[in-house]
Amino acid sequence: MGKLQLTSVVEIDSAHYLKEYEGKCANLHGHRWKIEVVLEGTPEDLDKAGMLCDFGIIKDILKEYDHAVFIKREDEAQFKKLDLGILDRMVLVDFNPTAENLAIFWAEEIMYGLSIRKLAARLKKITIWETPNNKVTYLID
Repeated sequence: MGKLQLTSVVEIDSAHYLKEYEGKCANLHGHRWKIEVVLEGTPEDLDKAGMLCDFGIIKDILKEYDHAVFIKREDEAQFKKLDLGILDRMVLVDFNPTAENLAIFWAEEIMYGLSIRKLAARLKKITIWETPNNKVTYLID
């Protein structure tokens, strides 16, 4: 039996603050993230409409993080004091929001979004570009 692979690319803008990083990106800064999602399934996994997953579902899951600001939870008070006007867009996470950790985070969000929609498609991999020349790929077994 053959397999199907569905690929969707979504672009979002968001910022992150990297704690314990010494370099030019040590300050709060943003990126235009290009996120490539690859789902896999079999012909038996197609829904009534004959789709493995509507492309719009992936976009909807990821667009929630458009113009978000990823901050490690322990740094929340520091950013609230600065009053940068970002409080309503802050996404508090329990990890340093590096590209690697955001790839894992977005993969988990996609897997959760597929499961609550009762879709049989499985996430195979996610690749995120932080810049046009730098990317991270998270492979799911």
